[in-house]
Amino acid sequence: VGMMGLAVLRELGPVICDVILAGRSGSAMTAGIGSMHLTGEYDALRAFGSSPSLRLALPRVVGAMITLPLLVVWTDFAALIGGAVTAQMDLGVGFKLFLDQLPQQIQIVNFWIGLAKGALFGLTIALVGCYFGMSGPPDTAGLSRNTTASVVTSLTLILLFDASSGALLTHVGLL
Repeated sequence: VGMMGLAVLRELGPVICDVILAGRSGSAMTAGIGSMHLTGEYDALRAFGSSPSLRLALPRVVGAMITLPLLVVWTDFAALIGGAVTAQMDLGVGFKLFLDQLPQQIQIVNFWIGLAKGALFGLTIALVGCYFGMSGPPDTAGLSRNTTASVVTSLTLILLFDASSGALLTHVGLL
């Protein structure tokens, strides 16, 4: 129970959720902003004196930093329920015992570490997605290339940040 709870709250919940969303939302951010180059909307924002960074990037960054930790909570919940069902079916560990043991073996700081990772990864996905969307050339080949680069860069940074935070926080939240 302790190993599964620790793995889900600190690593699997945030990483799985954010890897999926890097591919889904990061590419959508890049493609959405990049397509504005194709249709002239990006240049129209600049012509009207509006900052594309404030109008296009800031809402996406704030939204990602709010929603990704919430999705991490949902992912943690689903994974822990799946772990409880598996423990019941394969190991004969009852739900009550599982739920009693989880808070005794896992410190709450691990949950907060997972939420912080979700916010950091959300910031990373949104910044990378917006950067590649804004810096792309106004053609379809460039849009395709930048969308792929956005996803690859986001995934690479997420894994680097996760490994770094795991190394820095090795002894935090362990009993």
